[in-house]
Amino acid sequence: MSARSSERRACPLRAAASARKEIAGWPSGTAKDSEETLAFSALTGVRPMIEKMPLTQAQAAFDKMMSGKARFRMVLETGA
Repeated sequence: MSARSSERRACPLRAAASARKEIAGWPSGTAKDSEETLAFSALTGVRPMIEKMPLTQAQAAFDKMMSGKARFRMVLETGA
């Protein structure tokens, strides 16, 4: 059974831990959904809108993201 993001499910944590159960999820659908999205992007030329910063400015990038001033996703570049 899968749960949509808008649905709430109750799971007694102690019972799950003692039974050695695993709780797993995918924040944006299933792994198959992600594969299909990437395949669609490759076929159509869709590219993400990102803002790049060097790894040496990681703290500044994090601060920008947390303040809500990042225009797109922040991507740290290593220069490699």
